[in-house]
Order: sequence, then structure tokens, then C-alpha cells
Amino acid sequence: YTGQAGSSGGAQTARVTVVADGTFTGTEQNGCTFTGKATARTNGNVFDQSITFGVAPCFFANSTLQGIMYFDIPTRRLYTAAPNSLRTDAAIFFGTKIL
Repeated sequence: YTGQAGSSGGAQTARVTVVADGTFTGTEQNGCTFTGKATARTNGNVFDQSITFGVAPCFFANSTLQGIMYFDIPTRRLYTAAPNSLRTDAAIFFGTKIL
């Protein structure tokens, strides 16, 4: 998927690769890398996710956040949101599947 990643620190281009078992990796334009796991819920195209960020320059450096992921089949778009533990900020991503 290619799209935009963001937080209160701003937005930037990002790329996310998701494999069949739900694991994913990503890179943001500034060089931040992250990994995670998406687990399907019982209904719809909604997943629980856990995302772990690498070191600086990641806005959430060395942090793991829990959130949700939604895949919109008709548009091939992926939407994610994972709040920090204080729920004062969140890591978000929206992107389109690259065919």
C-alpha cells in the first residue's frame, strides 16, 4: 500500500506491505520503519492491529501501539488508527493497494 502516515507531528508519504498471515512492515518518507500484526475480527474487513515503531526519526520511536485496521474492498484502500497509551495522539495511515 502506498499513502499517507500521520500523527500530531505531521503527515508524510509511507509504504506498507501486508502479507497473508497479517504481519506487515512499513517505511515512512523520513526513514522511520515499523512492523506489526493485524488480526481479523469475526465480521467485516476490520482487524485489530499492533504496530511497533523503530528508533528516531519515528514520531513514536521505540513504542508499540494498539489499534484498528479497515480494508475497503471496492476502493482497495487501507485505513489504520492506533492511539498512544494516553490517547492524546495516534498513528494513522491511509493508502491504496498497489497492484
